[in-house]
Parts: sequence; C-alpha cells; structure tokens
Amino acid sequence: MKDLKKAAIRELVTVQKETGYSLEAVIEFIKNIPDSYDKDEENSSIDLENRIAKILKEVGIPASIKGYNYIKQSIILVYNDETLLHTMMRLYASVAELYGTSSTKVERSIRHAIEIAFNRGNFELLEDIFSFTVSRFKDKSTNSEFIAGLYQYLRHK
Repeated sequence: MKDLKKAAIRELVTVQKETGYSLEAVIEFIKNIPDSYDKDEENSSIDLENRIAKILKEVGIPASIKGYNYIKQSIILVYNDETLLHTMMRLYASVAELYGTSSTKVERSIRHAIEIAFNRGNFELLEDIFSFTVSRFKDKSTNSEFIAGLYQYLRHK
C-alpha cells in the first residue's frame, strides 16, 4: 500500500502542477487514502475488468492485440478519474507508463483496435452503445468517443 501512496504522491504532484490545486488540497487528498485494502474493492475491480473484457469481445476487438489491453486499462482509469476523458494525452500517458511504452503507441494501438471493431465487429451493438454518434456511413468513432461511449455504457448497465 505504501507503493500506492508513493505513486499517488507522484501523480498528484503532477496534477497539482497542471491544475494549480494548492499543495494543501493535494496533501489532504493523500491523507484520505486508506491504509487497508478492502476485499470488496478487489472484487468490484475484478468485476469491472470482466465486464470491460466482455464488452470488448462483444464489439469485436480481439484480446490478442495491444489496443484491447490499452482500451481496457483506459476505461479502468476513467472509472477512477472521469477528468481523463477530457485530457486524452494524460490518459494515453498513464496507460503508456503502466505498459512501459509511449503515448503515441498507445494512441495508435487504440485507434487500430477501434478500426477492427468497426470493420469486422458487431455493428448492431456498436450502434446501441454509441447511439447517434455512429452511423453506417461514418468510418468509426474517435478514440475519445469510443472510450467515453464504452465507459458510459458500462456505468449505466
């Protein structure tokens, strides 16, 4: 858990610099990080991962491509911090750091996975998830539209 707090401190210092939050607000946030690990959190995390994996499979993204894991991790990160939807570069950077790669490779791999879904996937489900943002005449959704759409779909299901 101490490693988690150290990682949180590094991330929050970065956020503090980017957003201008006071150091006191950052410290207060860190103080509220629990020292114990809750089994319910672990179970809900596993449940979330399973739900994401299921929907990615259903829309037609194979688990064998990197973009699958990057999209899955992106949605998990967005569940923990919705503001990442508004700063895709920060989201790509967070995923890239977790996988030891670059933001550019994460963005490109996610785009490739989305292209596969729209070219070979379950278009009826894609229409259901994305409603009016996707049509048969449009090539595909953007990375941010795709991640946000799946996030909203999973939250309301």
